[in-house]
Amino acid sequence: MKLNDLLNKPTSSVAELAKKYKVSPAVVDQQLAQGIKVEMEHTKLRSVAREIALDHLGEDLHYYEKLSKIEKIKVQEHQLVELFDLNKPPQGVQGPNLRFSRGRVAYYGFAVDDKKYFVEFHNFPEQDVEIVFGDEHGNVGLTHTGNATKVFWSVAQCLVDYLERHPSVQKIYFTSHSDEPSRLRLYHSLSNRLAQQLGWHASSKKGRKDVEYYVTKDLLRSLDENSLLVELFDLSNVPEGVRPPVYDSQEGGNDYYVFRVDQKRYTCVFADLGDQTYDFKFRDPEKRTSITGAGDAAKVFWGVAKTIDMFVKSHKVNMLKFGASEPSRQKLYTVLSKRLAETLGWKREIVKHPSDPATYFRLRNPNYQS
Repeated sequence: MKLNDLLNKPTSSVAELAKKYKVSPAVVDQQLAQGIKVEMEHTKLRSVAREIALDHLGEDLHYYEKLSKIEKIKVQEHQLVELFDLNKPPQGVQGPNLRFSRGRVAYYGFAVDDKKYFVEFHNFPEQDVEIVFGDEHGNVGLTHTGNATKVFWSVAQCLVDYLERHPSVQKIYFTSHSDEPSRLRLYHSLSNRLAQQLGWHASSKKGRKDVEYYVTKDLLRSLDENSLLVELFDLSNVPEGVRPPVYDSQEGGNDYYVFRVDQKRYTCVFADLGDQTYDFKFRDPEKRTSITGAGDAAKVFWGVAKTIDMFVKSHKVNMLKFGASEPSRQKLYTVLSKRLAETLGWKREIVKHPSDPATYFRLRNPNYQS
C-alpha cells in the first residue's frame, strides 16, 4: 500500500455521505450529531470530534447506533486511569502470575474477587502475538463475569510482563466475535489504552463474523518506507509540484515559514517557549490543523520536514515539540519525528497521558549547550 493511499483518506462531507447511503442529509446530520457527542468524550476540539465522527460514518452510517447498543458495560474515565496504573493493583485482584511458558505459548493466571482467569500468549512468526483469555471454566465471553475493569487491568499487567520477557514482539492482537457486544466495547478501549501506555499504534479490522484488534509497535511496518518515505526525507530532491519553504515573517515571537504543494499554500509556525524550546505547528490553506483531506500527504510532509530542517540549521534549538490528536496526523508525526531524529542525530521522545487523546512528540538536541 502506498503512503498516500494509507494517509490521504479524505473525510466525506454530509452531502457525500447522503449520496453514498441514498438518504437525506438530515438523516446523516442526525447520525453525525450523535457521533460528535460520543467523540467529544475523547477530545476538547469539536472540529476533531466532527472529523472522527464523519470518518466512522463513512465506514458505517449506523456506527454510533451500534456503538450505543454495544456499550452495555460502561468503562468510565476514572476506571480506565485505574486500569492502566499498573503500579496500583485494584482491590480484590490476586496476581497475575506466569504459570508456564513452553515453545510458542505462555500461560498466566490471576483471580478477581476469588474468581479465576487465564491469559494465553501465542507467539507466531514475525514477532506477532495473539492474546486469548477467559475464566476458569474456559468461558471467553466477559459479559456478566464480574468487574471488567479489574479483569482488564490484570490482562494489561500480563501483557507488560510478557513484553519484558519478549522484547522482540512487534504486534499483539486479540479477536472478538461480532455478537459479543461487551467484549467489542472493552477490546476497543483496551487496544487504545494499551497503545497509549506503550506508545504503540492501535487499529482494528472487521471481518464477517469477528473483529480483530491490533496494537503495533512500529508504524513503519505498515508504510512503504523504501519508496515514498525515502523521497520524503531526501530533502535535496524537491518533489514534483512542491515549491520549497521560505521564511515569511516574525510576529509575537513566532517565526512563520510557507511552502506550496500544487498551488496550495501551507504555513509552518515555530513558537518560542523559552530556553531555546519551540512548539511547532502547521496548517493548510483553510487554516485547518488536520492533515486529513489536505492533499498529497507525502509532498506536504516533505515541505514540513524541509521547513524544520531549515529552522534548526538557522536557530539555536534545544528542543522541538509538536502534538496531534487526529489519527492521520499522529501516524505522520510518528514517521516524521523518527526520521527527523535519525537525520539530525537528535533524541526523540513520545509522550502520552491516560486522559488525553493527543500524542506529543519531542525532538531534543543532544549537542545543545546553553
